[in-house]
Amino acid sequence: MTAAASVTPDLVLVALRIPWSESLPQPTPGERWRLNLYRCVGSDPNRGYVTWRPTFTPEPSFHAPEAFGWLLFREQAVSVVL
Repeated sequence: MTAAASVTPDLVLVALRIPWSESLPQPTPGERWRLNLYRCVGSDPNRGYVTWRPTFTPEPSFHAPEAFGWLLFREQAVSVVL
């Protein structure tokens, strides 16, 4: 996988390239996958958390797929569904 990001005061833009393989087969058009993007910032005791889709768990946890967003795969493109 390769990734790139651009951060401005008003926008965070993230691009990912995921090579398909036998262990990660290419999805078919119309297929939807759950996804969340997050980053831990800083270190304890002042660690912060930045996420695309907050999970709103009492203790920070990024293992709450019911709070994730959706990726919708189309021909030659992916759409993010909020």
